Parts: sequence; C-alpha cells; structure tokens
Amino acid sequence: MLTLGATLLGGCTGYDPAEQFASAEARATTDVAGVAAPADAQRVEVVRVVDGDTLVVRGEPGPVLPDGGEERVRLLLVDTPEVDGPNAEEECLGPEASAFTTDLLPLGSELLLAPDEELLDQYDRVLAYAWTPDGTFVNEALVANGLAYTVFFPPNDEHLAVVSAAEDRARDARLGVWGSC
Repeated sequence: MLTLGATLLGGCTGYDPAEQFASAEARATTDVAGVAAPADAQRVEVVRVVDGDTLVVRGEPGPVLPDGGEERVRLLLVDTPEVDGPNAEEECLGPEASAFTTDLLPLGSELLLAPDEELLDQYDRVLAYAWTPDGTFVNEALVANGLAYTVFFPPNDEHLAVVSAAEDRARDARLGVWGSC
C-alpha cells in the first residue's frame, strides 16, 4: 500500500469550515478539477452517510451494485479522519469530514457511482468513485478541501493522479488537516 499524506493525530485546533468557505456548495467545488462521471456510472440513492469516506446507498442492479439493493460503499483513494465510534476514537476533523459528506450527499439524494478494478474491499464494502448529479467528483472534493488524505490500494488507480494533485494543493494551501491538525 502506498499512502500519500501524514498519519492522523488527535488534538485538532481551530478548524472552522464556515471561516474557510461561504457554503457547502463552495466547499464542494473549491479547487476541484472536475473529473467527469463516466457515461455508464450507476445512479443510486443515498440512504445514509456513515462517515466522511463511507456511505450506504440503494439502487437497481448495475456495474457497482451487481445485485442491486442496499450496500455500504467506501470511496476510493480517500481516507477521512475517524469519528468517535465503537471501533475508533475521534480524530482531528473527523466530524467535519462527515458533515461535509453529509452536506454534499444528503439523505435521499441521487449519486453517480463508478467502479475501478476491484469492486469489494476486505470488509465486503463496495469500492467506488462518486459524483453528485451536478458533476462534483466527491472523492476529489474531500481531498481538495483538506478533509481527507489520498490513500492508494492497488490496482484501483484510475483517478490517482487527480486526487493526489488535489492533496498537493490542499497541503500547499494548509487547508483542513494540513493546517489544523
């Protein structure tokens, strides 16, 4: 595994998304190159956001959800700080990353998903890239806004260059985890 970014540590100080961005829409589109969703991306409905990089969706059978129904999806190439839960302690900007994803992907909203080489991770979560209907590349937006680190698990690398470049820009601008944690 190649991990780009630093290890998350507790003790976050002074990150206020409202100061950094005027709205959820501005946060979602700040410094995002705009990788377009593929024409065959699968349309699904957001059931709930688990945390910044994991959500539950529902959809008909397709390329990402072969059997259809409800599935847990882990966003490819991103790792957001953890939120407090049974298997993890809260990390710096974990709640903010979750709130960002929730703002971007509200309950019942439509989402476009596309797979890479491997469809499932070791926990049987579906692995996918995600776009909002207006074209925001969710994976990149999280990293571009400093709310996630780039993480690469071969062979899923279709958009690695774009997401890594977003991390470089966020780090240089000291956004989110790069300036507050």
